[in-house]
Amino acid sequence: MRFVTNIRRLIREERASVAVLTAVFLTALAGFVGAGVDLGMLYTARSQLQSAADSAAMAGANNLVISQGDIAVANYYGAESTSQQFAGQNEILNQMFNSGDPSAFQFTAGLWDKDTGTFTSTGFSANPDDLTGVRVTLNRSVGTNFARIVGISQVNLSASSTAFLGWAGSTPKRGVDLPIAIHDDAYADCTTILRFNSEETESVTWTSFFDWPANTNTIRPYIDCDCHATPALALGDTINLNNGVIATLFQRLLLRFNQEKDPNGTWRVLLPVVHEGSPQNQGEVVGFAYFVITEVRGPGGPDGKQLEGHMECSTTIAEGAATGGPDYGTRASRSTLVQ
Repeated sequence: MRFVTNIRRLIREERASVAVLTAVFLTALAGFVGAGVDLGMLYTARSQLQSAADSAAMAGANNLVISQGDIAVANYYGAESTSQQFAGQNEILNQMFNSGDPSAFQFTAGLWDKDTGTFTSTGFSANPDDLTGVRVTLNRSVGTNFARIVGISQVNLSASSTAFLGWAGSTPKRGVDLPIAIHDDAYADCTTILRFNSEETESVTWTSFFDWPANTNTIRPYIDCDCHATPALALGDTINLNNGVIATLFQRLLLRFNQEKDPNGTWRVLLPVVHEGSPQNQGEVVGFAYFVITEVRGPGGPDGKQLEGHMECSTTIAEGAATGGPDYGTRASRSTLVQ
């Protein structure tokens, strides 16, 4: 009988131990599952918050500088308002982000240095050259489910994004206005007069863009009218050049100039800036600039065939152009995320 009693006691003790171990394991399992649920929720919220910051920064940067009468004008408060509006259009865990809360939405604009990768906040400025970057920081508190057991009822999340709107690094969709390229070593400032002549002192050159060879037949269609669209260009593209004066092209250009010039006798055109190297008769696109044509001297003139004008003095905007180029006085209108 004693033996049987001992067996029964052992069984009861083992059942009790198993029950205790099961309770411990179930508690630990529930903790792991709960932690996984909370972490997944926080990861989703953080990802959504970052997407909201990215869209808000780019929207603000795209409106940081606007065009008024073809001149670039600073638009700090307009950019801030647009950025705030875009941030408020995003959902974080099925709840609209409250961009109207000053502690949740923070906006600043300033200078982005693409060479060093640094952002310097300038705050409000009426000078568009002081505004090349937008930084947006979004903050949001997220309540937890299972972490409350250990005293963590909410987690504060933050996401920051910086967008850059510098100078034109591509053409608008319509391309440039004429098959003429400016030599980069001739560009100085808005007072520089550029000439296209036959004495090997030219500062502009004909281009047929990607068509080869660069001659009258491939260049003339781009002059005759704007119905023959020039191709889209971007930094680093190699285009074909012709430094000859080509009399027939000047005849066509003179006709077009007389059609397009304004009451002041000028025609403002967007042109690519190129670095001419090896091989000859080819150049690399290094930027874009607005050029004001003041005179086209066709065949028979006392000075031969020349195109005269000057660079646009005021900072302008190439509508539809992506950012990323050097400062040739022509701002982009499409920003990019940089940080």
